[in-house]
Amino acid sequence: MSRILLVPRAGALLFFLGVLIPPAWGQQRPFLHDLIITYTDQEVLLYSRLKEGFPAELLEAVDSGIPTTITFHMKLYRRRGAWFDEGVLSKIIKHVVKYDALKKQYRVSEINGLFSSIKVTKQQGTMVQWMSEIDGQPLIPFHLLHPGEEYYVKVMANLKSVNSPFPLSHIPFLTSFWDTGTPWAISSPFTIRTPPPQQ
Repeated sequence: MSRILLVPRAGALLFFLGVLIPPAWGQQRPFLHDLIITYTDQEVLLYSRLKEGFPAELLEAVDSGIPTTITFHMKLYRRRGAWFDEGVLSKIIKHVVKYDALKKQYRVSEINGLFSSIKVTKQQGTMVQWMSEIDGQPLIPFHLLHPGEEYYVKVMANLKSVNSPFPLSHIPFLTSFWDTGTPWAISSPFTIRTPPPQQ
């Protein structure tokens, strides 16, 4: 008898939560814009910007204290003609924001491998900019590339807010308030023409 009664109760719970929590697939999907590769005299740098990453519902969630993470995945490839392109480098950078309601400020952390940095602002627009931009990220030194070879970079971003508590964490579409990702963005190909200058 208990099994028969459990089904409508669970269905009612799912319906109720489905009304309260806006589904991620109903929002404009975020995407990466202005993917630019440039370089200094020593290394390759990456610039990119996330668009449509912070809809109103997510901004409200952040302002209520829910931590949100954007994970940028970067992959460098070397073209090899008829062969499969060679993966040269994979890199991950995380941007994490947590709002401090007492101080009324956003704390934005960047986690880059073993290194991390923290910036603080009271401006929501500044927080969104810091969270959404890759601003001159060093990718690889010249001495690890082959002069004359053609390379390109692929980048995507995953956006995730706080996980739901058990047992809701076992319901796929309720694993988070906002959990989505961008398509892969691909840079224009580039070539290192000459070896780096000797120091």
